[in-house]
Parts: sequence; C-alpha cells; structure tokens
Amino acid sequence: MLLQEISKYGQTIQNKSVVGYDMGGGTPAYISERNLERITRAMLDTFKFDDSVGLSIETTPLVAADDLAKLRTIRGLGYQRISMGIQTVNKELLDSFERKGSVKLYQSAVENIRKAGFDQLNIDLM
Repeated sequence: MLLQEISKYGQTIQNKSVVGYDMGGGTPAYISERNLERITRAMLDTFKFDDSVGLSIETTPLVAADDLAKLRTIRGLGYQRISMGIQTVNKELLDSFERKGSVKLYQSAVENIRKAGFDQLNIDLM
C-alpha cells in the first residue's frame, strides 16, 4: 500500500523538488531492514530531491539500544539524521504513558546511534 501511495504522490507532484524528507513516528525502526530499503529506494527513485535535502528518520530508544545492525543499515541507506523520542526520564511520567525508559536505556541507545555513524541526532522531549 505505501509503495503505491508513494507512486501516486510522485505522479501528483511530478517534477517539483522535495525540500525535506523525514520518515517518522518512531515506527520506521520497527519494520524490517528489507522494507526500510524498499521504502527508501521508492522515495529516492520517485521524487526529485533538492540538493540540500538530508534524509531523516525516527527511532525508539528500545530499537536503538537493541539493534545496532539495523541502525547501521539505516545509515547505509543514506539517512544522515536520526530522531529519538525519549520524552522524559521521569519514572512516574513514563509509567503514566506506559512507556519503557531509563537513563541506562537512553545512554545505550545514543551510544549505538553514534556507533552506527550518525553525527546528527535529535532527541524529542516533552
């Protein structure tokens, strides 16, 4: 479905330049490396990107801390910037939002992001 939508949007905007690209919501980090590659290739093949565009993607702290290989794959696909939704280190707030998190988890996630070759890291806080 998503690949079909990418194709339809490509037909809609035709030769206009894309000036920003962010694959977001934290969810991209959960899909398989193969599907990440398929989506990224479809975007790059379908749209004309302005020379200044840097690819950006979101991840969750859990994926970043647990899957260095996936982070390296993402970096290898050309993503220069990664964004991670930490939200808070306050245990009570994390519990109220039913989110897992800890300073140790976040440190591990940042270490893996750096090991994967990302120089640009954005942290989402509430």
